[in-house]
Amino acid sequence: MPWCPNCKNEYVDGIKECGDCHVALVEQLEEDFVPIIFGEEEDIYKLNTFLVANEFTKAIIRPSEEDNFFELVVPASLEKRAKQMISVYSVHKAK
Repeated sequence: MPWCPNCKNEYVDGIKECGDCHVALVEQLEEDFVPIIFGEEEDIYKLNTFLVANEFTKAIIRPSEEDNFFELVVPASLEKRAKQMISVYSVHKAK
């Protein structure tokens, strides 16, 4: 599947340009991405909103191999920071 090298969004096959950034899509992102959490779509999107609000903009949401689940993936170099932020999110969500 093609990816936007700028915003890191994933597109379906056949799309050639990012609808947001208007740049050519690439077949593979330069940086290795690792999954850090998976869950229901709504929960993952809420978590991503929290990350973006806290200036963590490198996460990507993609469907997991499990039905109705999504995973949040981040660059391997930012895995530790993302996990720390998810921990903070979980504490605030539990309150």
